[in-house]
Amino acid sequence: MGKRISLALVFLLVLCSRTGFSDHAKLIDLNRENGRNAPTESPVSHFCNFEDGMCDWKNDETNKNLNWKIGRGPILTPYTSPTVDHTVGTGFYVFISSHDTKSNHVSRLQSKMFSPLYNESRCMVFWYHLYGDERGSLRVMVRTENQTENPIWVLKGYHGKTWKKGRVSVVSRDESHQVVFEGNLKNESEGFIAIDNIQFISTKECTLMPKQAVPSDEIEEFLTCSFDENTLCYWSENSGELTWQFGERSSAAEIFGPLKPVDGKGSYLYVPSLQDHSSTQIAILESTVLSVPDEDICLTFWYHMFGPAVGELHVLFQSVTDEESEKEVAFWGTRGSQPDKWHLFAESIALPKGNFKILIKALPIKGFAGDIAVDEIKGSTGSCQQQEGHVCTFEFGMCEWNYGRTSQKPNIYSWKLKVPDNNTEIDHTTDSSLGKVLQTVSEEGSLQDSIADIVSPMYDASQKVRCLSLWYYIINPVGDSSLEVFIQTNKKDEIMLKKWTSSFGNQWQYGQVEISNSSSYQILVRARRGKIGNSVITIDDVAVSSSACYPLGSCNFDNDLCGYTNDLNADFSWLVGQGRVSSPTMISHPSPDSPSGGGMYAYVDLTSVHLKENNKAQLVSPVLNKAAFSCLRLWYFINGEVLGKLSVYRKLYENGSVNNIEIWSRSYPEGNKWSPVALQVHSDDNFQLMFEVIRGAGTNAFVAIDDVTYEERDCNAVVTASKIVTTTSPEIHECDFDQGNTCKFKDVSTTADSWKINKLGTTLQNLPRFDHTKGNYKGSFL
Repeated sequence: MGKRISLALVFLLVLCSRTGFSDHAKLIDLNRENGRNAPTESPVSHFCNFEDGMCDWKNDETNKNLNWKIGRGPILTPYTSPTVDHTVGTGFYVFISSHDTKSNHVSRLQSKMFSPLYNESRCMVFWYHLYGDERGSLRVMVRTENQTENPIWVLKGYHGKTWKKGRVSVVSRDESHQVVFEGNLKNESEGFIAIDNIQFISTKECTLMPKQAVPSDEIEEFLTCSFDENTLCYWSENSGELTWQFGERSSAAEIFGPLKPVDGKGSYLYVPSLQDHSSTQIAILESTVLSVPDEDICLTFWYHMFGPAVGELHVLFQSVTDEESEKEVAFWGTRGSQPDKWHLFAESIALPKGNFKILIKALPIKGFAGDIAVDEIKGSTGSCQQQEGHVCTFEFGMCEWNYGRTSQKPNIYSWKLKVPDNNTEIDHTTDSSLGKVLQTVSEEGSLQDSIADIVSPMYDASQKVRCLSLWYYIINPVGDSSLEVFIQTNKKDEIMLKKWTSSFGNQWQYGQVEISNSSSYQILVRARRGKIGNSVITIDDVAVSSSACYPLGSCNFDNDLCGYTNDLNADFSWLVGQGRVSSPTMISHPSPDSPSGGGMYAYVDLTSVHLKENNKAQLVSPVLNKAAFSCLRLWYFINGEVLGKLSVYRKLYENGSVNNIEIWSRSYPEGNKWSPVALQVHSDDNFQLMFEVIRGAGTNAFVAIDDVTYEERDCNAVVTASKIVTTTSPEIHECDFDQGNTCKFKDVSTTADSWKINKLGTTLQNLPRFDHTKGNYKGSFL
């Protein structure tokens, strides 16, 4: 009888191995662990050793070019893949290999759908083989029927050449669920992941094995990278035409790159300007595929874009849930030269459920100089901590703003979060047609003189002054449609602070409003359709800062451009920095930022041989109100042997055409010094200031401006605490002696010695070799 029972038990075990499952029998583990039989674990259900196929496991539909396959024995070499399976030594297992893919890929193996566990729990035991560098990983997740995924077991990197045991508790109280194995290969030459003998055990005790398989914040783990070890971490290069390069500091070859990494040491990642390539090429940095958490994601990084010819930088996310409908969604972008320093990007990202990856795209343009660099990428679960003056981009919602009242039924005339209409060229945030804006929508039946509001949170009066800033665009401005800003107090009183009635020249315009009140208030941004016609009003990038607004038209350039923009239709760009140029030996650099000292200024690089005579750079202010008397003050610097012209214009749009009216200009060098100028400005219409430099015939020139102030009052009026006093500006006498005379100065010496002007091209003992004005021997001095 005993022999018959033994034979029956053996038959039962063989039958279980053939079918892949045993729901009731106790399993005698015939596998070997380090040469010994492994201990028995029971009771066992849903056992699969892959001897007769995949059982109830299957490849996920999101897998692209890499699927889990059944293998036997050494697949590649004895050093990368198992030499035997873990069941009987001559059987089968499932695996993925980097030899089966040409790029970094994630491959998922999913179980059947299990019923809810309620008060029970299961312990999943499996054996794994994980070969590769630290970037490869194997994860186990529980996916509920509503597609929420929760990592429960994570292991990365190289874990030897033998089978290792894994164990993890599977819990899903009241929802049907699946178990998902996710292998992540980083395109290593010998990356290999294998799984065998998956079994579920009904037990309450299930100690995690190995202990280091505790799931961490995978968003932080897989997105964060400093590039300091000249590695991309879990990021990779996509199939863009250009490649990202590691840099430590700007060199002669990339003279406009970062002076050093963000933290002063290590490396950063950059794409140099295109020297001999098509202007359509692109470099793509791509994250690994991640699961969308239940919370928002905070993504931060630093970027540096500087030089006379800089392209574009965009950040996008891509859904990888359904291969046939993969879409790239842009949520930030910028283009053109930025001030010569590292700039922080920080954004809270709300993503749709499923799997995703982040893409950072650099699009250099064909030019002579201008690098795009990124450094210190960080990701974390949860919203970013809002900084002072946080900008609401509307890419992932309304931030702290809410829809307010309308003058008629909702959705007839209202604000709507949407991709811009075709008439609006681009979203301001992403600098593309892919981002979102807040735009008015007029449905059929909407009435004239309708209004639609958005409302800020309540602000208390402890902060005496705040500044609201935004970018606005009014399409087809007709009639009396307008964009208005109010504050509403606790008593529901509305006080109008600002009104814009049209865009200026069919382009995004910068607007700001300074706000102060003695009691708590909310800010209302109101679109008014008007009684005549219907204008589409669009706003984007709204911010409220706890400080006074910087006066429109004024800028010291120490932090940003203060609403000034480079005209992208010009031949090259104004730069903001401390004087880096393509050919430093060609010119004398200006002194430190004057009059404050040590800061940055706006300048143009005329030293490049790639520029041509009469090429232009144009820097344009925000729209300024018409004024009978206004004063523009600035410091300017002009040096070098060859110069075209520095001009200041009043830019008007009249009947769809541009009219530039010159206010002031200089077309000759004035030496290695900063000079002040005060200019009276009068305009009967709203206008923009434009600073223009036209390049001359040579490269030896340098032009800069700094400490620009614009005030709506006469230049000769000095404001005091009690009254306005009119004064006369002091007369300034200057002489560089380069014309061979002393200008208005006279020699009143009473001795035999007298002042003399040196002869050009000659040097005398104990006298300077070079003239101070021109910085060489071609000038004169006294």
